[in-house]
Amino acid sequence: MEMAEVNVVAVPEENRQTYLETDNDRLVMAIIWLIMPPMAVFFKCRGCTKHVFINFLLYLLLVLPAYKHATWFCFVKGREFEAEDGFVRAR
Repeated sequence: MEMAEVNVVAVPEENRQTYLETDNDRLVMAIIWLIMPPMAVFFKCRGCTKHVFINFLLYLLLVLPAYKHATWFCFVKGREFEAEDGFVRAR
């Protein structure tokens, strides 16, 4: 049995799919955030990234900074495209 050859191709930033959060996603994230902040960051990232690692270290060292970082990452960061009146602007 031969091993298949795999080619890895970098996807340009403009061709990446963006994930639109629903209200249900935000509700689940808030519930997870109350229990364990690193899991909420993991849910927001959809995988293990540097933010999950940072939040996990903060959670091990001090709990309050982990909650602050998770709050910023899950509920504040990435909202610059939302308008003041609650509507989302087209990109």
